Amino acid sequence: GNAEFDGIIQAFNEMASRLESQVGALQKLAEENEQLLQETKITAVSEERQRLARDLHDAVSQQLFAISMMSATALKVAEKKPEQALGLIQEVSQSATRAQAEMRALLLQLRPLTLQNESLTEALASLASELQGKQTIRCDVDLDQMDLPKNIENQLFRIAQEGLSNVLRHAEASRVRISLKMSQANHRVLLIIEDDGKGFILEEIPQSSIGIRSINERSTLIGGTAQWLTVPGEGTKLEIRVPILESDSREG
Repeated sequence: GNAEFDGIIQAFNEMASRLESQVGALQKLAEENEQLLQETKITAVSEERQRLARDLHDAVSQQLFAISMMSATALKVAEKKPEQALGLIQEVSQSATRAQAEMRALLLQLRPLTLQNESLTEALASLASELQGKQTIRCDVDLDQMDLPKNIENQLFRIAQEGLSNVLRHAEASRVRISLKMSQANHRVLLIIEDDGKGFILEEIPQSSIGIRSINERSTLIGGTAQWLTVPGEGTKLEIRVPILESDSREG
């Protein structure tokens, strides 16, 4: 009778208490995860800033220092050795062009680490528009509209930024094309960045070079592959292939 009923109530109370503590533990875990996510974002921003500062110092500052030294020397020898001065002035011009290309590449990377309220397609279109507006380079786009998990969109956008920065730094290209295609048959996304620049010999570029390593790492993070197709004098084509699982969604 009553004793049995009391036992059932006590069992329910204990179960409710356990559930309450489990819910509390889950909520605490969710809060910790959110805090960890925010800390990770802050760390990522900090690391990116440090990398840009290093690039700015290593490349641009050195170029400007060289320009300053060569200009000073050219002024000193201009009267007695005009041919030497002319050679130095030509070197100054080349160094200034390289420094400008480096600055443009760095400015291209000074965008948010993650897409804000844009889809990947919209973000790539605005990146191309920004590139063409500020640079002496034509930028064509061929972009499919698609729904992808946010982490894949973010990584593909960063890869595109890195790829375009490499074009600005090294390719001496007059034209670049960005293509984003979804292959329903193969369940994969294909991102292509192709330029008409001077190309290079892939085997001569160390895999540890920052541009190549960063693109490889970001591709691997989302289960994809990166491949460079390039011939000296005939431009470069970067292909990123990422498999998309049918269960993937924008919230994935």
